[in-house]
Amino acid sequence: MNRLAPPPSVECDRNLLTSWTGVVTEYQRRLGETRISIHTDYGTDESATLKHEGSDDPSGSFLIFGRPFQPGDWRRIEAAPGVIIKGVRATAWVCEIANARVVIDWRPGEPAIDSP
Repeated sequence: MNRLAPPPSVECDRNLLTSWTGVVTEYQRRLGETRISIHTDYGTDESATLKHEGSDDPSGSFLIFGRPFQPGDWRRIEAAPGVIIKGVRATAWVCEIANARVVIDWRPGEPAIDSP
């Protein structure tokens, strides 16, 4: 089993940090929050909600291949505003403490991995 190292911008005690990598199966971006579900490479289905008060822009909680998300990166993950490209992969970094920030590291173009 490979252990995934979090990007430096993910701030959380490593003992409280969980990650899920796989194909994004649900994505709802709206004012104040974005909901995302991932079918993981290990055959589980996981969900998270990113909060972004007063905005429909969650990009402050997005990375792309570990680097900061830029305005031009939207076209790499969305077919239209708020519509995810089918089959796009991501890693969700979730800190297991109350009100923790969720970080989504997008992996567009990365090939799917068969479940073990």
